[in-house]
Amino acid sequence: MLRFLTLVGLMMVLSAVYSPAKASADGSCYPEWTLYNRDLNCANSAVIAPGNDTRTNLLMLLADKQGGPGASDYPELGWDRSYQRNFFNWSLLRKAFYPAPPSAGDDNNYYGTRCVSFPSGSKAFNEAVAANRRISDADRKRLNELRAFIEDVCKGKDYWGRPPDDLLEIMTNADSVLGATRLGNKAADEYVTYLKGASDFYGGAFEQAETSFAALRKSKDKWLRETAAYMQARTQLNAAQQNSFGRWGDFEGPQSTDPAALKKAESGFGDYLKGYPSGHYAASARGLMRRIHWLRQDLGRLASEYQRLLDSSSGLDAANLTEEIDVKLLFAEGAAQQISQPLLLAVVDLMRMRSHEYGENRTITIGELEAQKDHFSNRKDLYEFLLANHAFYVEGDARKVLQLIPDAARQENFSYIQFSRQMLRGKALQKLGDPNEGGFWRDMLGGSKSLYQRPTVELGLAIFHERNGEFKRIFSPNSRIKETGIRKPLLLERAGPGVLGIVADDESRPKTERDLALFTLLYKSLSRGNYNAFLRYRPKIAADANSDAGLWRLASQEEVPVGLFGAGAQKGEYSCPSLQQTAETLARSPKNNKARLCLGDFWLANGFDYFSLDVTPNYARRGGEPTLPQLGSSKSQFPGSATPRHDFYTEIMADPRATADERAYALYRAIRCYATSGNNSCGGKAAQQSQRKAWFQRLKRSYPNSKWAKKLKYYW
Repeated sequence: MLRFLTLVGLMMVLSAVYSPAKASADGSCYPEWTLYNRDLNCANSAVIAPGNDTRTNLLMLLADKQGGPGASDYPELGWDRSYQRNFFNWSLLRKAFYPAPPSAGDDNNYYGTRCVSFPSGSKAFNEAVAANRRISDADRKRLNELRAFIEDVCKGKDYWGRPPDDLLEIMTNADSVLGATRLGNKAADEYVTYLKGASDFYGGAFEQAETSFAALRKSKDKWLRETAAYMQARTQLNAAQQNSFGRWGDFEGPQSTDPAALKKAESGFGDYLKGYPSGHYAASARGLMRRIHWLRQDLGRLASEYQRLLDSSSGLDAANLTEEIDVKLLFAEGAAQQISQPLLLAVVDLMRMRSHEYGENRTITIGELEAQKDHFSNRKDLYEFLLANHAFYVEGDARKVLQLIPDAARQENFSYIQFSRQMLRGKALQKLGDPNEGGFWRDMLGGSKSLYQRPTVELGLAIFHERNGEFKRIFSPNSRIKETGIRKPLLLERAGPGVLGIVADDESRPKTERDLALFTLLYKSLSRGNYNAFLRYRPKIAADANSDAGLWRLASQEEVPVGLFGAGAQKGEYSCPSLQQTAETLARSPKNNKARLCLGDFWLANGFDYFSLDVTPNYARRGGEPTLPQLGSSKSQFPGSATPRHDFYTEIMADPRATADERAYALYRAIRCYATSGNNSCGGKAAQQSQRKAWFQRLKRSYPNSKWAKKLKYYW
């Protein structure tokens, strides 16, 4: 009885809702902006591929089978907008395809236990009692009161509820009362028998529960007769699996089940479905039949049952079914050898094209794929796609991909498999550096209408233009690349002043993109010493510009703190004028010491320590070798490099023209660059601790009366 706490009681239809580590990488991290997708990482894409979450691949294949998902808009990203509309995790895809959130168990205190059915069972019980005209009002009231004993059993077995001794007392009390109660009316007494069976079932007394339900199989009450047939089989199933799960719900293998009870459960559910093919519990009974296959690890029959469901579009909850298949079948030992259904086999094959470290299955060979040809006799498109993925990701043969997948880029609409086939062809062109690659991406744009498709094609086209130095084609007003999520990283890290100026002035673009272009212009001009350019762009800052949005996710956040360069900028400790005046001074005299100290204070006071837009070009790499280029793989088009404020301080210390106060403040600030960790937060070449000690001694010895010498107590 006390094994109630394991999560193995009732797994109703489509109830697997957790994400196994092998299937998904749904954590909080940054996607790689590349079309290469062999191994699991943060992000999934609209291209069915080895590196996608297995649930993503299956749901897209299923969406094609059902004629596409009903949703037509992108889900809200929430606080973490790094995926933009090019990438997603499982949760986002589920919201996109099936916007209504799953409700099973949300308001049920017993979810994950046998008592999960208590709330719905209570409602059905009360309705059945009310509908039975042979039961008096007084007996109905008494039956409703007796129902409370079952709830006491469920509450007593709650993890945070009563200890086992109290549970035994509750069970004994319920058995005593329900077993002794006779209402003197056969119809009412049958409901008492049902309550006794239900109480024993929820309490784990399966033999007694089975006896009670068996006694009701010939009842004249239709509800009792049907429910007893279902509950008798369900009782046998729970008896069969009561020793099959560890403390944390981990399955201990088919050898831990009771084969005789499992056989009775299978027979019972089979009889129920024959007698009540459209009954109240038919969907649950079919789900529990799948559970029996899983408990036995009869993966062949389990896969066949899943395929039957996949072939049926009637009332199918595709998202929940996908999660159940992922949990129960795809990662089971030996699944690859027992699955023969095309959609399921394709998902497993793609998973087995990942690198060796992803799971215990070795990488699938071309021989194994070729041996599966007959399984795909009705899905030639899917089989060719698998061969092409193997050629690209495992064999590294991009030319073979072009032979396997003909050019079909010009379509009115793409299903997800059609889209994935053509995207794989585009990846092959990209890897080969084919001059027709750009035209191929442009051809695909017209038919890429389903969710996440067009942004993916735009990414391919943007990488092509970037690799060819065609930044203006990405950012021109008539550019085919509209996705802000693609444009923003390039604006931050790669675009030159000309492109940034065009975007900052383009009223047709979203405000966040225009603000980012202006922010980049202002920051890079000021940090690179182009003070005249900074002063030229600064009047473009709106009076209400944001100044507190933060600097750490500029490419994905909605607000850009361009206001940091406006009138409200923080000035720091050195009695500085406005940033405008500081920049004007530096434009006239770039080596003006006070102005440089004030600029250093601006960087410090406004949070720019550890901030930089000088990013090293990136490439998608696997095994140390570059594969496909990432967005941002080119060199920056913005001239010059940022001057770290650490350099201001070291130059001013050595400048004989600097005033005593300027040198003292430079020493003070240079030492403070290392507070309190000893690491340099000011950029530039770090000074050894011996050098910092020498600066400290110089400050104390040469400028003892300065407020900076008095204020500084340590060096780091």
